[in-house]
Amino acid sequence: MDRLGFTKAATVEKLRDVYKVGDITVCLDQVDSLGEFIEFELFSEKSIEESRDKLFELMEKFGLGVDDSIRKSYMELVMGE
Repeated sequence: MDRLGFTKAATVEKLRDVYKVGDITVCLDQVDSLGEFIEFELFSEKSIEESRDKLFELMEKFGLGVDDSIRKSYMELVMGE
């Protein structure tokens, strides 16, 4: 990466368990210095709205709602952005 001109900004260490629920991937992450997170991922040919609705429906089964969604990367969270 150095040869390509990149400089190291930070290191994010995590442990991840990955599960599949139909066409949704659910990742349980333990991120050093940040805590525990759950990530939902869906690759679909359907519209964004349909896909989002499907993800939020599954999130509700975990007791999570739309307002619990974080749109930042772990790097952004670690760096306080």
